[in-house]
Amino acid sequence: MLQHGTAQLPSYTTTLIGRSEETAALIASLHSPSTRLITLLGTSGTGKTRLSLEVAGNLAAAFPDGIFFVGLVAISDPGLVLPTIAQTLEIGEQGTEPIGTTLAQALQGKQMLLILDNFEQVQPAAPQLSALLDQLDRLKILVTSQVTLDIPHEQAFRIPPLAAPEQATAEVETLLQFPAIALFVDRVTAIQSGFQLSEANAAAVIEICHRLKGLPLAIELVAAHSRALTPPDLLVLLRNHLALRAYTASSTDSRESILRVVIEWCYAMLTAELQTLFMRLGIFIGGWTVEGMRQVCNGQADLTLDVEEGLQTLVEKHLVLDDPHTSDPLRYTMLDAVRNYAEDRLVKTRQRPTLALRHATYYVQLAETAEPALKGGDQVHWLDRLSAEHPNFRAAIAWGLQTRQPELAARIAGSIARFWYMRGHL
Repeated sequence: MLQHGTAQLPSYTTTLIGRSEETAALIASLHSPSTRLITLLGTSGTGKTRLSLEVAGNLAAAFPDGIFFVGLVAISDPGLVLPTIAQTLEIGEQGTEPIGTTLAQALQGKQMLLILDNFEQVQPAAPQLSALLDQLDRLKILVTSQVTLDIPHEQAFRIPPLAAPEQATAEVETLLQFPAIALFVDRVTAIQSGFQLSEANAAAVIEICHRLKGLPLAIELVAAHSRALTPPDLLVLLRNHLALRAYTASSTDSRESILRVVIEWCYAMLTAELQTLFMRLGIFIGGWTVEGMRQVCNGQADLTLDVEEGLQTLVEKHLVLDDPHTSDPLRYTMLDAVRNYAEDRLVKTRQRPTLALRHATYYVQLAETAEPALKGGDQVHWLDRLSAEHPNFRAAIAWGLQTRQPELAARIAGSIARFWYMRGHL
């Protein structure tokens, strides 16, 4: 079984702002013997994943057998939850033995924390977690989800929006004590080194944060577009081009609407070719490499822009992120709300079938390149690379079967069979 899980946790280069009370409360709760499972609840963009990792980073001593991050965003089949946990822990399946039994035996006596990220799309698997906890009295689980799991042991912890003042009546230094304001200022300062919150721009910053409902991802996306814009300029764009005045309710649904509207605005601010690159990247599941992007998004050379420069622009705009899980080769990813929007654009522009074929063709080629390498000196490198690409292989196989191209699915399956066996997928 994999050891020292804390070393495997994703890392961030930015500071977590405005969640000190939540962090302290969660740390205290996870230290309590009575706590078994906590679900961090919130809509997309509230920072559930980021908060879970901040908490985990302060708990290494409490879990001597490791803290392990299990990303579930790339799967939709509840039956894959326990196998994905096992694969993360490098616990191989044992013949016909149920995977739940194998996990329970392997983790017996282990004082461990599992972080299960993006559980909402596999919520029917929740009873499997309850069964696992019943057998493992030293295991604790921290879940991020948009919905509750509704199982025994669960403690729901709702993540609130970041607070902002009602109006600019306080001193500037006092305004910075409000988390939404502090986050906006921090992210703008990273782009405009000379930026300062002042009496001249404070009212605009406050209104921006209110219109974005204190949603951290929305604030970061808007701040990422501030290179040549002052807060009053940004506010004008939000008012005039997004009609955000229609979203004045304080409900959760309103925050979800705000996030999508902000993503739409970010998309509209891109050049036409960057828009095309952005939506084409939505075909990937669980991230991609630069090589994969070149082949899938511009394999026909129908984009005239330099796609690597385009990718870096999307990173600067916070629409694409460096994947914190891998570095060889470097991978990129999108937050789930952003990727969902990109894929929706693909569907609406009727480009998805073409991109799905390019995607599947590329992953056939990658699988067939990997097959002999899995028997050579670079075996570990290729095993790790295929693990990172596994959600894309699954998607390509599923597409081949759905479009009645079983030979394509068979070529992938045959080429990565050794990987499946060695990493416990069989």
